[in-house]
Amino acid sequence: MKNFVQNGDVLTFTANGAVSSGGVVQLGDNVFGVSQTSVLDGEEGEAVIEGVFILPKGTGVGSAIAQWASVYWDGTAVVDEPTANSKMGVATLAADDAATTVNVKLLPGSAGEAPAGP
Repeated sequence: MKNFVQNGDVLTFTANGAVSSGGVVQLGDNVFGVSQTSVLDGEEGEAVIEGVFILPKGTGVGSAIAQWASVYWDGTAVVDEPTANSKMGVATLAADDAATTVNVKLLPGSAGEAPAGP
């Protein structure tokens, strides 16, 4: 195939602020990845956009996330509240209020959009 570019499970990004290895990177409205290495502001890095990752979860009363619930990124942590947050995937395990992390299956691409019809 002459038009193949890459597999697409790892994408290059330019850091908008410093990113730690394993840190969440928002590449678009509903496109998230996890940085493979630490990247300084303005530098290029590689983000894995497919798979299940242990990510920071919002904490406190009412922050529990059910298994298979849609999850969203609030800029610092994974939450199950869609208001003003971008959809990033689904929780593969339940996480109670006290949990500080949650396992998230990233949904690459337009995760929050319905598939286009004919």
